[in-house]
Amino acid sequence: FHGTAGRLDYALSVAHETSEGFDARPGVGFPDRDGYRSTSASARLGWALNDAHRLEATALTNDQNSQYDGFASTADDRAQNDVQTLGLT
Repeated sequence: FHGTAGRLDYALSVAHETSEGFDARPGVGFPDRDGYRSTSASARLGWALNDAHRLEATALTNDQNSQYDGFASTADDRAQNDVQTLGLT
């Protein structure tokens, strides 16, 4: 979703992705399908102060959970990441 209004412009986005995964090591260690989930959103707001200068603010958030087969592990190995960033230029 994006648009402009005079010297102001904006953009918004949301995404979600999943995978049920598969058992990469059947019969070895912890039998599981090792799925994946990621949800993210971003926003941008810009303002043209004049023809030579611009001000822009950005924001991003992402929540991710990934399962994987670890080396010689019987645990349900996973990586969980939460990232948030803000920017002003």
